[in-house]
Amino acid sequence: MKSLLDAVLVEEMMTRTQVSVEAEQSVHLADALMSARGLQHLPVVDEDNNLLGLVSHRDIVAAELGLARNQVERADAQ
Repeated sequence: MKSLLDAVLVEEMMTRTQVSVEAEQSVHLADALMSARGLQHLPVVDEDNNLLGLVSHRDIVAAELGLARNQVERADAQ
């Protein structure tokens, strides 16, 4: 049995994002770009615009939670 999705091409559904970040740019910038454009993921490229990977909103939230946890642990240790 064929799926309804068999008739749909990825290019018909993809987000045509014209924005990306370089690996050396700040997480704050990536978060701001995603928020401003309503994106959940953002391509990470090198200086030649080659795709290195993706950063997601979930990645950023996890990093923030990890940093907060480290601060609490350091404060508790003092």
